[in-house]
Amino acid sequence: MSQLNFKELFQKNTENEPTQSMNKGRFILSIGYYFLVMIILSAFLFLALDALAETTFPELKETVTLRDDTNRLFNDYDNILIVLPNSVLDQYNDLETYPFEKTHFVVVYEGFDDFIYVNDLPTITSDIILTNYENETIQIAAAISHLPNSIASISVVYELSIEDRLEFSSFANSLLNFLVYLLLFPVIVIFLKPYILLDIKRANTYRSKWLSLIVAGYLYVLAGNIISNVLIEVMQLLTNTQSEIAMNQAIIMESLQGNGVILMIISAVLLGPIVEELIFRKAIFGLFKNNTIAMIVSSFAFGIIHVLSEPSFIDLLINIIPYVVMGFVFGYLYVKHERNLFVVTFVHILTNLISIISILLIY
Repeated sequence: MSQLNFKELFQKNTENEPTQSMNKGRFILSIGYYFLVMIILSAFLFLALDALAETTFPELKETVTLRDDTNRLFNDYDNILIVLPNSVLDQYNDLETYPFEKTHFVVVYEGFDDFIYVNDLPTITSDIILTNYENETIQIAAAISHLPNSIASISVVYELSIEDRLEFSSFANSLLNFLVYLLLFPVIVIFLKPYILLDIKRANTYRSKWLSLIVAGYLYVLAGNIISNVLIEVMQLLTNTQSEIAMNQAIIMESLQGNGVILMIISAVLLGPIVEELIFRKAIFGLFKNNTIAMIVSSFAFGIIHVLSEPSFIDLLINIIPYVVMGFVFGYLYVKHERNLFVVTFVHILTNLISIISILLIY
């Protein structure tokens, strides 16, 4: 991995601009269309699929039970207890449960270590309860390293409904994601075609070094992952909370375990990286000659678009970190290779491919 040269990186990039005149209108159109599809048209697609599920294709939805929700929480958190009404006790007869008062019981994640022991028995007392049962919902909060004396300082991270509900199946989520990228890909490629062709021509000059450049780029990604993990740990300590898995990541993980796995792989490994590099590197950087401004804007835009669905502001602050850091890494690679798309795009594809393979192997 070559040595970082931040002085050179954050200078104005005037020497390596394309020889053809810069048409910022194409960049603005691409960015506008991207956010139009991601924020507005995707909502119409969601409503269309929801209507189809109600009328023609009920298999697009699946029933989610209270037990399903608690299982998800156990997957997302390392240390958690959940207080439930006795009326749903039969859903948990295969788990070790603990009575709480006369009307509720407690389900505890297997790694939970914050019991108070009385006469060598694990005991949960009223001053360390982390949940309230009100209005047919159960508010859940995660324990970090110890339980506070009052629930006043605990942030609610999730609400569970007692009643079963219908939500999109993993296939429907994969289909929705795939359709969004089908709307994005051809239009953005048409908008930015002159710059794509120019980058192809310029990329031929280092064709013999493709493999080494991509491997070196992925090493930067690994370094970015280390930095992200450290920053997340610091943020969790500062906020005294434990964030859920980012919604974007959770949807991908669920989709890879369902019938829509092929659609999700195509979206996450091919269409997604190509579209995102065209927008967050080619288009956004094309609006700025100064690399510092371009990198800051593109990195935070890249982060925000991946965490729009987080359940709380704290979750957003924590879960945006890896995406912003990756935005900086990809931005650095883009500038390092003279604002050429191809190395950073292949590194992005490789990064997502390795992540997808890891999820498939682990889960």
